[in-house]
Amino acid sequence: EDPVEYVFRLSQTMFAQHEIAVIERLEEESRTLARLTGWPMNEIRQRITAEHQFVPESWRQRYPALEDEALPSVSVNKDL
Repeated sequence: EDPVEYVFRLSQTMFAQHEIAVIERLEEESRTLARLTGWPMNEIRQRITAEHQFVPESWRQRYPALEDEALPSVSVNKDL
């Protein structure tokens, strides 16, 4: 087997596994936030898309960002 092809396929597999793990973590955090705040899951997911540039593209396609004016306003207490 061609070593370059092997490394290429290995990197594709590792990238896919990492993307799956990131999406699973985002889903878990979305559920936790919804449970703690009562916010709708879909709004949380769309807000994650809108506010964080490093979410996987498959997440962005599944949960496109809301328009800025449609995002719920949230006050954050940074002293916690």
